[in-house]
Amino acid sequence: QNDFTQKTFYPPYFNSYLYSSVGALAGLALGYLTHKAFPTADYIALIAFFSIGLVSGNLAGNKKDKKIEILLMSKIKST
Repeated sequence: QNDFTQKTFYPPYFNSYLYSSVGALAGLALGYLTHKAFPTADYIALIAFFSIGLVSGNLAGNKKDKKIEILLMSKIKST
């Protein structure tokens, strides 16, 4: 029998940090492309897309972390 709770270590907020990092990088890339396409926008597009990527990544990561936390808690309660 595979006991998920004893064989797996899951660091807290793992997906929040991971998705925030990826979101920030994607936001920077999109902001850079927007900045190059519309040079009159100055660095506002870069900052705005970075912030949007960071926040959306954090929200998506929190959602996934909560799902995993609920799964782990249900596994612990059932044993």
